[in-house]
Amino acid sequence: NVDASLLPTISFPAFATHDPLLYSRTKAKVLKYLKGKWGFKRFLRDGFGTILEDSTRRYYQEGETKDFDGVECDWPLFYLYMIIEGVFKGDEVQVKEYKELLQPLMKLDAYGDPVVPKYFFLHDEHLSLERKRSGSQARAGSKEGSARNLFLWGQSMWVISSLLLENLLHVNELDLIRRHLPSFNRPNMTGRYSAFQSKVDNQ
Repeated sequence: NVDASLLPTISFPAFATHDPLLYSRTKAKVLKYLKGKWGFKRFLRDGFGTILEDSTRRYYQEGETKDFDGVECDWPLFYLYMIIEGVFKGDEVQVKEYKELLQPLMKLDAYGDPVVPKYFFLHDEHLSLERKRSGSQARAGSKEGSARNLFLWGQSMWVISSLLLENLLHVNELDLIRRHLPSFNRPNMTGRYSAFQSKVDNQ
């Protein structure tokens, strides 16, 4: 199995590996199994947000996750991670691809400002057709991730990606300790104490 949380693990913000083979294999597996037209699935057979899930129960019944197979929600949040990763990697093709995928999914508030939906789900009448042909059915946006109910995680990632794309934020300002670089390429942090002093100290 595979989980979309690996994207922010191998790239921004964790940058947990600089092994090119491990990185490429992990990313390829996430794209193969979880990428969709409306975002990424979090993981296979994820029932969260689907109309099939009984949100009043704390646990699934044995074998119940099979019901969610092929109808998991898509999360556009992970498109934003792919845009940010593309900026760090200098991959303009990737940035362009995910900007174009994200643009039609965005909502607008009363002031015309973009709002990131939390996830997209399938209505009951579309479930069987979606299972037969993945990606064939239209999805609806969740109530979370609307002008009156912002999905703050997604919204914050949109702000970061927008600042990067407009050259208002440099990757080194976002990743101050240069985790995106291999350890041998990182600057040597020699200072033991903060360079900042209060006004009282200077008087």
